[in-house]
Amino acid sequence: MIRYRIRQMFYQAPFWMGGLMGLLMVISIEVAKQLGFQVPVPFLIMGLTVMLCANLGGLKTGLSCAVVIAIYIIYLAGKQLFPNVLSPEPLQVSFIISLIFLAAILLGKTSDKNQALIYRLKTTENELKKRLLELAETNALLDQENQERQQAEATLKSLLLETSSVTGLEFFPTLARHLGQTLGFRYVIVSEVIPDSPERLRTLAFWEENRFLENQEFDWDKTLPKEVNSTRILTLIHDQLQERFPYLLSLVDVPVVSYIGLPIISRSEQIIGYLCLLHDQPIKNESRIQSLIHIFAGRIVAELERKQAEAAQKKAEAKYRSIFENAIEGIFQSTPDGRYLSANPALARIYGYHSPEELIQNLTNISEQLYVNPKQRQEFCQSMAEQGKISGFEYQIYRQDGQIIWISENSRAVYDQDGNTLYYEGTVEDITQRKIAEEKLLYNAFYDELTSLPNRALFINRLQQSLAHAQRRSDTLFAVLYLDLDRFKVINDSLGHAVGNQLLVDLSQRLINSVRDGDTVARLNGDEFAVLVEDIQDVQDATQIAERISMTLAQPFQLEQQEVFTSASIGITFNFQSTGRLYESAEELLRDADTAMRHAKYSGQGCPQLFDQRMQKNFRGRLQLEMDLRRAIERQELLLNYQLIVSLSTEEIAGFEALVRWNHPQRGLVSPVQFIPLAEETGLIVPIGEWVLRTACQQMRQWQLEHLINSNVTMSVNVAGRQFAQLKLVNMIHEILLETGLDAKNLRLEITEGVIMEHFETATTQLQQLRDLGIQLSIDDFGTGYSSLSRLQQFPIDILKIDRSFVSPLGNQVENREIVETIINLAVNLKMSVVAEGVETLEQILELKQLGCHYGQGYFFSRPLDSEGIKQLILNRQFKAL
Repeated sequence: MIRYRIRQMFYQAPFWMGGLMGLLMVISIEVAKQLGFQVPVPFLIMGLTVMLCANLGGLKTGLSCAVVIAIYIIYLAGKQLFPNVLSPEPLQVSFIISLIFLAAILLGKTSDKNQALIYRLKTTENELKKRLLELAETNALLDQENQERQQAEATLKSLLLETSSVTGLEFFPTLARHLGQTLGFRYVIVSEVIPDSPERLRTLAFWEENRFLENQEFDWDKTLPKEVNSTRILTLIHDQLQERFPYLLSLVDVPVVSYIGLPIISRSEQIIGYLCLLHDQPIKNESRIQSLIHIFAGRIVAELERKQAEAAQKKAEAKYRSIFENAIEGIFQSTPDGRYLSANPALARIYGYHSPEELIQNLTNISEQLYVNPKQRQEFCQSMAEQGKISGFEYQIYRQDGQIIWISENSRAVYDQDGNTLYYEGTVEDITQRKIAEEKLLYNAFYDELTSLPNRALFINRLQQSLAHAQRRSDTLFAVLYLDLDRFKVINDSLGHAVGNQLLVDLSQRLINSVRDGDTVARLNGDEFAVLVEDIQDVQDATQIAERISMTLAQPFQLEQQEVFTSASIGITFNFQSTGRLYESAEELLRDADTAMRHAKYSGQGCPQLFDQRMQKNFRGRLQLEMDLRRAIERQELLLNYQLIVSLSTEEIAGFEALVRWNHPQRGLVSPVQFIPLAEETGLIVPIGEWVLRTACQQMRQWQLEHLINSNVTMSVNVAGRQFAQLKLVNMIHEILLETGLDAKNLRLEITEGVIMEHFETATTQLQQLRDLGIQLSIDDFGTGYSSLSRLQQFPIDILKIDRSFVSPLGNQVENREIVETIINLAVNLKMSVVAEGVETLEQILELKQLGCHYGQGYFFSRPLDSEGIKQLILNRQFKAL
């Protein structure tokens, strides 16, 4: 074999290429020598030739070239040593060697064919032996795989036989047991995702070696499926399970090292459960196990979906059964001829029966036994025949006890395949209370709830009818009396709303008794009433009725063991205006009656007033005044005057009261008596009051900075009822103090008794908030507001101001002195200071000092002055000393 390899190498192309290259080099050297050229050293020639051949042709080519040149060198050496022996010339020798090489090539090629054939046969024999060994190994593997396949088929057949006849909840334990026994796993767990709690799992079968463990529920975060479920495919862990998940407490006490988990995915692509196999040995034959698991995955999906569908169906049935049994509405099925096929407890309860069975048994003819009006049953059946359904069909029925109630029915017809009506089904609702409420709403739409008198809407309707009748008959005369109670608000606030309401009820009855049959008495709103007096002969008839009403109302009302006196301002207008023109609308007629009533109230004479055009002009002027007042602030037409408040003991200025004035561009100075009530009525008092407060605080701070007054002098500002009713009043005052830099102790707010009593519920809180800011609080015009002293002491009041009506008569009337003395003593006992208003004479001051009054305010000291006048008065000390 070695010889063959050597021979084979000799006859390879690279070898002979190197040999030929070597011969060519030798021949070239000899030819050069014959031609007389000097040739380099043979060794150098050999090295260069070998390097060239090696670079160009490879190792074998270089080696053969080196052998040829080596032979040539040996020949040269031998010729020098033995010149007689080696006599031929090198060139001749080279040709001889070339011929020998060519002969050897031809002979070698011919004789080597057999050797090559023998070599190939031996090589083929060895390869055949190797292939036979490989084939034997392959056959062994195939036999093993065939055995495993047969074993897997047997296992699969066994599992299929065991599980094919099992369905429902029994399927999961059967599958778990046979998988565990067949595959040799220690634990097999089939679990489902709880539908109502997706974050929890519930086991359906838990197999451990040869027994079942009790099913349990687990939090999703504490289960192994959560850790291996991100791919949504079968997950296999061969070994070291506990090392991979050391934080799962469920694996701490369980001797398992391997795991196979398969998420159970429904047809809607939702994970609905898991199949888990755990073992205490590494997993073998994993492909066979995975195949078996995948085969049963579809069956597990089907059983889980069926289980969940059955559970959902049972839940839905229970839900709808519960709805049917517990519904508030009646639910039924009935035949077209009037018999009930089914009914729920609510329907039996609505119809007055003890149970649905009793209703079905006894109520066999709906038309005759149930309907109050049998014709409505015919309407019902006709609509069902034409439309197949009906909605909101309202009618009256007889209950079992004979009581009549209202019901509303929704129903539809159910047909068979041929379109024949099988039965009706629908719902019934008892709407009796709704009908009563609707009737009550209809009544309330036209009648006053408190007094049961016609309300404004019904009164205007009747008034419009009377106008229409008067337009047809020119000789018709009727009148409208508009009434408003005097001082009703004081009564209501001081005695309470219950007493006020009772007063309105009793007054309504007196009005009815004061008019004729056929006249209409209506309550328009609050304490305003109207009377429509029809078919009168002249104006005198209406005025007599008005006077009779006034006399009736003048009699005391006995309310909760208290005598209450009241009166009413009455305005009268007729269907013919003073110009002789007939009114065209009820609203115009009522408007003019209201105008006459307001004129009666402002005149204060306590007698009815007939409407005339002058009243309308007055009210138009009042409207113009209101429009001018709305622009007074932005046009800077308002200004402040200040009146001194003087200490009666020290004779020093103790404070000022800010009094607003209006300098109208056309009218000049407008009296506060004219525009303040108008401002309060229209709500303009709110922006005016804010302007007064800010301006007064700014002026007070300016005087302080000019050192005209000391730090104890106060500025008094009146707060109207509309202002006091504002929730943002306290915040607004606090912001003004911060804006102007005035200390809260230098501000005094004056509030009338009536305002406090009107807002009694919120007054305590607001007054305390103002007091907490450090602001002083004063009750203005004390003694005129009919306030309760027991309520008065509940408020954080600092000062009482005695009304000028009690101060003016001092020195002349003993009884007024007693009233003032009582007020002063009351204030002292309540730890309050007292300011007397309207002080004009020295006698009044002396008497007030004697009674212990602290402060005085009035023309005796100074008339109200503007800011510059006050400044000069202080600098020159021009106010009267005591």
